[in-house]
Amino acid sequence: MALCVAAAQEHLVPEPGILASYDEYDVMVRQVFADAYNGDVVLRVVIEPSFVPEEVVGIRKTEKGFEAFAMTPSSMIWKTELVRITTFDKAGKKQPPEKDDSFQEFKRQTPSDIPKITAHIDSAALPALLAQRIARVWKSMLLDARHPKNPHPGLDGASYHFSMWVQNHGDISGEIWSPDERTKTSALVNLATALSQYAKGRIDAQELPKALKPLE
Repeated sequence: MALCVAAAQEHLVPEPGILASYDEYDVMVRQVFADAYNGDVVLRVVIEPSFVPEEVVGIRKTEKGFEAFAMTPSSMIWKTELVRITTFDKAGKKQPPEKDDSFQEFKRQTPSDIPKITAHIDSAALPALLAQRIARVWKSMLLDARHPKNPHPGLDGASYHFSMWVQNHGDISGEIWSPDERTKTSALVNLATALSQYAKGRIDAQELPKALKPLE
């Protein structure tokens, strides 16, 4: 079973992408992370964990060259989505949210409107050759995306939505859910994590080629 799961996660799965989605949550995500879709962005990954705030990691062009960036919201976007849900009593019957004390406490601690959520950006200059190597890997994984024969649906975990603009293909996107550590998609997730850590000043540029190696 484990081998089947790993095989199913060896490739990204093609998807329309956050930018093209009409799903309410996706619309909220791209509103908060609008700057991640500017024309200067070379590549990006939208990370949607189950219990911690979302994040966008990527590379963008600047007047001086390239830089890695990581964007995090002031509040978990999914929580604002949950503020709008219907609540249920212990018998499983729908009840007005105002009668649910725990929900009301949750609501008091959560922004009710997306404009109230801001995005913090960390960034760090990235050597051009290194940025180009990362872009080649990103492009290769996206162009090699395919639908698995045996999909492995996930519950708790994290969804990763990789995307970039590719000449003759337009803006392409591929996703993966919490990949098995033995897969290429896991290596891509590790690269995204390293890029985030670099943008936040937690590792130096020498660590990025190490994360690239399994994918080149």
